[in-house]
Amino acid sequence: MSQPDFQRWLETNGTSAGLVAAGQQLFIQLGCAGCHGGNGTVRAPSLAGLYKSPVPLSDGTTVIADEKYLRDSILFPKKQIVASFKPVMPSFNGKISDADLEKLLAYIKSLGSERPR
Repeated sequence: MSQPDFQRWLETNGTSAGLVAAGQQLFIQLGCAGCHGGNGTVRAPSLAGLYKSPVPLSDGTTVIADEKYLRDSILFPKKQIVASFKPVMPSFNGKISDADLEKLLAYIKSLGSERPR
């Protein structure tokens, strides 16, 4: 891989625009935007700037929203509940393919790593 190509890869967190776009489509299609989008009717944590940010949990601990945390939150959402939120998210374990999960992760990562203030 050439240096300019590698730099481009780094700037997009190693994800391609196509993967991110497919993840955004799934985010809408699976209903994620209904709760996690800006106009969600259910109170759920915002995903803007979530990746690599600290997340306070209901048990008093804090975790970093790395790829494992994001993956677990999609597949096993009741495993680590975000502080001040109810555990209402459904599990997608066995409901989406590994390929679709990778697309969703790429989209969530593309939302940045700095939380809005």
